[in-house]
Amino acid sequence: MHRRRALLLLLTGLFTLLFSSLGLGALANAQTPTTGPISVIATTPADGETLTAAPPEIILNFAAILPDIEAVIQLQNANKELLNVGQPIAFNNRTSLKVRVLEQTGLPAGGYLVTWLVRPKDSKPISGKFAFILEAPDGSTTGTDSTTDTTEPIKIETGGLGLTKSNYSGGFLGMIGRLLAYIGLAGLAGALLFVALAWAEGVEYVLTVRHMIAAWAIGTFGSLVSLAALSADMKGVSLARGMLPTSWGSALDTTYGKVLVIRFLAMAASVWVARHPERVVDPTSRWMAFGGPGLALITYGWSRHSEGILSVPFGILHMVGISAWFGGAALLARVVLAGPGEADLVTALKRFRGIALPALGLTVFSGIIEAAFHLGGARNLLNTGYGKILVLKILAVAAMAFVGTANRQFVRSRLARTRTLPPRPAQRLRKSVRTEIMIGAFVLLLTGWMTGAKAPDAGSSDPAAVNKNTLMSDDGTFKVEVTFGPKKVGAQVEVHFRLLKPKTITNGLIAFTPNDVNAASIEVPIEGSPRYGFGPDQGFVFPASGTWTITVTATGPDGDLPAASGQFAVRNQDGSEPTPTSSTIATDITRQTVPDTTEPVDTTPVKAAN
Repeated sequence: MHRRRALLLLLTGLFTLLFSSLGLGALANAQTPTTGPISVIATTPADGETLTAAPPEIILNFAAILPDIEAVIQLQNANKELLNVGQPIAFNNRTSLKVRVLEQTGLPAGGYLVTWLVRPKDSKPISGKFAFILEAPDGSTTGTDSTTDTTEPIKIETGGLGLTKSNYSGGFLGMIGRLLAYIGLAGLAGALLFVALAWAEGVEYVLTVRHMIAAWAIGTFGSLVSLAALSADMKGVSLARGMLPTSWGSALDTTYGKVLVIRFLAMAASVWVARHPERVVDPTSRWMAFGGPGLALITYGWSRHSEGILSVPFGILHMVGISAWFGGAALLARVVLAGPGEADLVTALKRFRGIALPALGLTVFSGIIEAAFHLGGARNLLNTGYGKILVLKILAVAAMAFVGTANRQFVRSRLARTRTLPPRPAQRLRKSVRTEIMIGAFVLLLTGWMTGAKAPDAGSSDPAAVNKNTLMSDDGTFKVEVTFGPKKVGAQVEVHFRLLKPKTITNGLIAFTPNDVNAASIEVPIEGSPRYGFGPDQGFVFPASGTWTITVTATGPDGDLPAASGQFAVRNQDGSEPTPTSSTIATDITRQTVPDTTEPVDTTPVKAAN
């Protein structure tokens, strides 16, 4: 009767969660313009337009919001040569694409053809072209001998359609999702291990089934929130829409996303053993019963966005140790010590000592190895955010170990000669084990926090997460937080932006400009999002060391905002401090000729393909 009632309540909660998510997703869809057939309704320059000044950028305006796509925009001159343009940038609520013209010597007078290709993930590619003419103004030269000042830095457009528009995964909701996933999986896996190794009689208790179902529900929901947060970040949708399986496609493009999908499915499948824990003591079904929780535990070898192959087994061992320790203690507090009992409860308490001590040693050993992989040296222990969280976790694990050792010693001394569990010792021990569990939950919270934090490593002790720059305009009306790094020549740079004042902006731009050398400057469009950024795999590199200036410009609700700027130093490629003779990376300009099969440039207006 109790099992049926618990199952009914569980199913009711899950259906409520599912329909709430669907309702919120439908509401989000109702409030956001929907995607439609891809067709160009306008271009800048216009098709067939004659210009007297070279366009700084090329813009395509579409009839509807663009779905997940790959885009290519090319510019060629009358000699069928491909000219230098930036990467396509989605803006205007993803209804437009633009590229910046990057020709160092400018565009000479003549005819030009723009070709574009949009490749949606779920449909056939769409392409089109349009042409424009550039005439030389009076008194200027034509041809390739442009009077453009070649000492101007090259403007490099960075980013693209894959840039993160939200920060659910690395923010508070992502951390809560990881915490619930940790607690639920550790509670379920540890309890099953405890029952299988030390307390086979526990499957006969209704409280055991309730405990395992609760742990399964918490872990499954936490895994879903973690997956939804990453999907929402990568797809640029709300967290509610990120919970729908239709939004998980973008997450599957990354290893970490695949890991989260597998973890969620493994946790969901573990309901088979959570409802019937007796399957872990049945020799015919034991290994199958451990299949779901075991697979979920294995995924924690890839618990970070980027893992070295050597750290994977230690990540798995670390999660196994934590689960055996935390999950067993949780089952003790909620079931074994719920009240006085017979000899099987005393036996369970004594046997848990044989599980807790090895689990503690495995947790500490694997944690030290993982810290060595991710910390990148003792110098990062106190001068990085990741290192400070690690110190706090070490102290919490030490406290949990102290309380746990005291609990095991109490069992050994007070219950060594008794065959029953008296009420008073049971109550006292339950309070102490609850304290141990609370500290363990705090340890898991710190673990979830560390997973979302940027960890320094041996190759980069200058991560973006510890390079926070708060910039404010002179009048205080424009204030932003830009976090970026490593600040070193040749390293892929990670950038994160946070708007502090005003609440909304448009046409935002972050510009990195070198002060000491004539090297390329970097421009990162913000597109109006209060939180914006991208990882090192989507970033850029600083081409030269020395002093650089970061400048943020934008348009506020009442017009253009005054610029917010500051200076910073970029180290040499070997990590040494910059010298007056700055090291640079060669940025030779290469010209690619369009094959003869390409249509020649024609100044006759050509309609864009639908």
